[in-house]
Amino acid sequence: MAALSQRFAERYFTAHPELAAWSEPLPPEQWAKPSERLTRCNQLLAEQYAEGRNIFTVGDVRELLGEEITPQGAQTLAH
Repeated sequence: MAALSQRFAERYFTAHPELAAWSEPLPPEQWAKPSERLTRCNQLLAEQYAEGRNIFTVGDVRELLGEEITPQGAQTLAH
């Protein structure tokens, strides 16, 4: 099956070089970068996991960030 899809892609992209170029992966410098907040969350969670906690005992990462969790904010994540 893979050979068939490979042959189709080669024929299709030969006929449509603009789509072949568009389908190329982005270079690493154009990849999305994680936000500072996400990077900090990951760092805090890694520290917690290194101390033996797990996903069930860490709690809400916003508490680790020192953020206030309002009932409305908690409900937003639930949906």
